[in-house]
Amino acid sequence: MLLSLLLLASTGPAAAEFSVGCCALKITPTLQAGRPVWLAGFGQHRSAEGIRDDLWVRAMVISDGGPGLAIVSLDLIGLFNESVTRIRERLGVGTARPVVDDLLVACTHTHSAPDTIGIWGPNNHTTGVDRVWVDQVLRRTVEAVETASRRRVPARLFAGCGKTGGLTGDSRKPLVLDESLGVLQARTPRGRAVATVVNWANHPEALGKANRRVSSDFCHRLIAEIESRTGAPAIFLNGAIGGLVTPLGVPLRDPVTGRPVAPESGAHADRIGTLAALEALNVAAGARELRRQRLELNRSTLHVPMENPVYRAALAIGVIERQVFSGDAPLTGLLGSLAGGSVRTEIGIHRIGELVIGAVPGELYPELAVGTYQEPQDPAADFPGARREPALRPLLESLAGSPDGPRCAFVVGLANDEIGYIIPRSQWDDRAPYCYGRSRSQYGEGNSLGPRTAPILMEAFQQLAKTVRPAPGR
Repeated sequence: MLLSLLLLASTGPAAAEFSVGCCALKITPTLQAGRPVWLAGFGQHRSAEGIRDDLWVRAMVISDGGPGLAIVSLDLIGLFNESVTRIRERLGVGTARPVVDDLLVACTHTHSAPDTIGIWGPNNHTTGVDRVWVDQVLRRTVEAVETASRRRVPARLFAGCGKTGGLTGDSRKPLVLDESLGVLQARTPRGRAVATVVNWANHPEALGKANRRVSSDFCHRLIAEIESRTGAPAIFLNGAIGGLVTPLGVPLRDPVTGRPVAPESGAHADRIGTLAALEALNVAAGARELRRQRLELNRSTLHVPMENPVYRAALAIGVIERQVFSGDAPLTGLLGSLAGGSVRTEIGIHRIGELVIGAVPGELYPELAVGTYQEPQDPAADFPGARREPALRPLLESLAGSPDGPRCAFVVGLANDEIGYIIPRSQWDDRAPYCYGRSRSQYGEGNSLGPRTAPILMEAFQQLAKTVRPAPGR
C-alpha cells in the first residue's frame, strides 16, 4: 500500500549551474581482543581476523542552486531504513534549513564488512550488530555529507551507459543478468574530473566465504583504479544483484602471465574491480553532457508484508531490530513481532538533468530490472499464472534523455534500506514440487520478505513514475 508521496524539486533556478562536492571518510572497525567483529554475508560465526583494506563512507552532493541531493555509498552489507531516517534527521532534511534536500544512501553490499543487519552473529539467537560502531558509522555519514556540501564547486555533469561482459554470473535459474554499467562524472568548467559515480550490478563477494579479513572486496580496486587515473574521488553504487548475481565462478586470467586467476581470492577480487573500472573509464570517455541543469527528487514510502517466518522470529528475539506495523500502527512486543505485520520502506526516482536514477530498497532480481522472464513459467512454481511485474529499467529509460542529451538510467540497489531479495512472483519456489526438477528450493526465498514484495514494489514504481516530469522532447 502506498502511504505517502514526497515530491521535491530543488529550489534553484532551472538554468542554474550544477555544483558538486565530495568527501570520503574511513569507517573501518577497530579489531580488539574479546570483542569479535562478525562479518556479514556468507554465514554465521565468521569473525574478522584482520583488515585487508579500509571501509569507507563516500558522499557526493549535487546542487542546482539549492541544498541539492547527497549520493552516499557505504562499504556495508546494508542499512535499514530506520538508520537512513536518523541520518536525514541529523542533516535537517525536510526542515527550513537542510544541509541537503534529500539523500540516496546505498550500500555496496560487501560480504567482508561487519554485520549491520543482525543475522550474521555467532549463532541463530544472537545479533551480530555492534550498535556502538553502527552509531559511529551514522555520525561519519552525516559528517561526510556536511563536508561534501561545503566543498561544492561549479561543475558540468556527464553521463553514459555501457555494458560489461564476462564479469558476472547468475547462480540461480533462469540465467538473467543486467550487465549495464552507468557512469556519472562531474568535471570542472575546464574539463578536470571532480568525481566519478559508477553504477553496476555484482555481489562484492569475490574474496569468498573463507576470507576473514575486513574488506570492500572488488570495490576497493574499482575505486582505486578510477581515482588513480582521474585524480578525483569515485563512488560505487550497486545494481540489481538478486538472483544471485555474483563474481564467484567467473573465470579470469592474469593479464601478465596468462594463467587462470585463483577463484575466491584477493587476486580475483582485484581483477574484477580493475576490469569493471576500465569499462567505467571507457564509458566516461564517451559520456555526454547533461544539458538540463535541474534536479528533481521523488520519494515514496510504502509498507511491505513481513511474510518470512524466520525474519519474524529474528525480530521477536531481537536478532533483527526494526519497526513492524499493522496498517499505520506500530506493533510492539513479542506477539507483535510474531504476528508478522509489515515493514515501512521507500523507493525513489530522481532526475539529475537527463539522467534518471531508480532507488531500490533491496536486492532486485535482474528479471525485474530488464523485464526478461522465463516463458513459459515453470509448472512447479508456487504461483501458476502469476502476473509478470513491469520492469524497472525500461520505465526509468522512458523518463530519461532529451534530444540533445544522453538517455541513461541507473538502477541502484540497497538504496535507503535493505529488505532482502526482491523475487518475481512467477518465480517464487518455496514449496514442493520444486522448479527444474530439483529436490529442494533454490537459494533466495529464505532471504526475502515474501512473495508479495515484488508486485507491491514494482507497482509503487509505476505510480511514482507518474509524478515525474517527462524529459524535454519526449
